[in-house]
Amino acid sequence: MEDTTTTTTIDDEDQSPTSKRHLISSSSISDHRPLPNIPFDIVAKILLILPVKSLLRFKSTCKSWNEFISDPQFAKDHLRASASDRNPNRNRFLVTFKTLRINNESQPYLRDYSISSVLDGSEATAAPARNKFPCLESRTKFLCGSCDGMICMATNPSWPIVWNPSTGKFKQLPPLAAADGGLVYGFGYDHIGDSYKVVATLDLSNIRLAANRNDYQFDNFVYTLGTDSWRQIHGFAGLVVKDSSGKFVNGTLNWLACDANNFAVVRVLSLDLATEQYQTLIITPVDGRPDIEVRWLRSAVLKGCLCIVAERDMVADYFVMKEYGNAGSWTLMFRIPYANVLPEFFSFHMAPIWVSEEGDEILLAYLGMLSVYSTRNGGSFKAAGIGLFRGSMLAAAYTETLMSPS
Repeated sequence: MEDTTTTTTIDDEDQSPTSKRHLISSSSISDHRPLPNIPFDIVAKILLILPVKSLLRFKSTCKSWNEFISDPQFAKDHLRASASDRNPNRNRFLVTFKTLRINNESQPYLRDYSISSVLDGSEATAAPARNKFPCLESRTKFLCGSCDGMICMATNPSWPIVWNPSTGKFKQLPPLAAADGGLVYGFGYDHIGDSYKVVATLDLSNIRLAANRNDYQFDNFVYTLGTDSWRQIHGFAGLVVKDSSGKFVNGTLNWLACDANNFAVVRVLSLDLATEQYQTLIITPVDGRPDIEVRWLRSAVLKGCLCIVAERDMVADYFVMKEYGNAGSWTLMFRIPYANVLPEFFSFHMAPIWVSEEGDEILLAYLGMLSVYSTRNGGSFKAAGIGLFRGSMLAAAYTETLMSPS
């Protein structure tokens, strides 16, 4: 191969066991000194720590590299390596809107941001390119969950898509009819079956008309990536789902749900993706506390832990379950008082998106705005530098991976 720059290839013609495991390098026209042979196992270790963008470019280096990087096992190995990599540049988040109006007209909107650039303010002057998302022309999008660098979205309530924004690969799931109500989704990984699953719950808004709410059963369906159809699973009774999407933690999907006969009683509805069985978890910090009047509850995932945001008079508490399933492990991570809220954030209902490794900064979404709250120096807010829009903002954090939804 002739080129004016140094190129690197694997010699696929040499059939000897030794040479097939070595990287054969050609020299440039300007420098004829040969480069040393590099054992391929060392090359593999180097590739494992590279970002996805670089790996996608290197697939065109030669046939051997393309096959190696395209191997599903390499994607899994790269995922595990990324989990231990604290490089903040690999942490990103998507922003979209249920309804966005610009100049009184509905507009499609989907942006992809680096968390590190938002924190340091550099994103404020940048205009990130809109990702190549399937069905971008759709005016309405729903974020249904994220797992291992893949995001489940729906361009309408009954037509979900699983998409890897780092690679551009996506899987369009077959539509799931919801004649009498809306659909609430969740997306996560079944570590026993080594498969990714999308869960849909038929959320009937007329549940209050049921004769006996305790016996009312929601319809529940599961789609396993790699199959071609939905299947119905055993549902749950006596609860009404409050969350718009399930939160994936420790092999389970979790929704806030209230008692069908007493909406003031709130639990965590948990689905084990391996057994496909439901259970309920008690929110210990606020359960059975008549001295605490909680005005609003919200669920999220922070640092791999289930998080519950309890908003009450003059303060918002951010609790995390340090040991999943252990009701005694709820721990207060943040407390944000009204006094520290910027005027434009005066109304609460701020959804946490991401928290720093040190636990001193948290990225929050509220309506058409993003803000960073810092616990340093007594606590303070700063705007994230992303424009103010009229609409209901949805955001999901993810890490760049090669995992394929196909």
